[in-house]
Amino acid sequence: MCQKLKKSELIESENQADKLLGIGEVAKLLNTTTRTIRYYEELGMVYPFRVDCKGPRRYDSRHIAILRFHLRCRKLGISIKELTEISRSYYHVDCKLGDKLVLETLDKHLGEVEKKLEVLEEIRKGLLDMIEYEKENSVTQGGPAAPPNHPARKRRQKK
Repeated sequence: MCQKLKKSELIESENQADKLLGIGEVAKLLNTTTRTIRYYEELGMVYPFRVDCKGPRRYDSRHIAILRFHLRCRKLGISIKELTEISRSYYHVDCKLGDKLVLETLDKHLGEVEKKLEVLEEIRKGLLDMIEYEKENSVTQGGPAAPPNHPARKRRQKK
């Protein structure tokens, strides 16, 4: 899908504050690749302006905001599939539904991150306990602390 732009609109827009940028300029501005931007276009996540459907892609501030949103979401672990669904709801259904879907997706990911943090905190506590145990027991035993009935501890005691 391509948004056709009349040449007069292109000239008019370039003279205004909201300048249209080429794909390379946008990629550089967003610190991404032209390949990523084209991929997002193929998936229907962004629709750049074109003078004709085979002409160069042109992006305004609205396109840049959409791309920035998608790139940030990807860095936060939101999948391409989820972003595609969000984009489709914005472009083809209703912006309010898109807003709702964004919030639901972000809430879902926040919940997943909080669960992972709980697991990591348990691992952290376990590691701290082991470190403390090793500090207290390995110094007096001459090596890594083995449980009281462990064969390694019995060998040490025989020496």
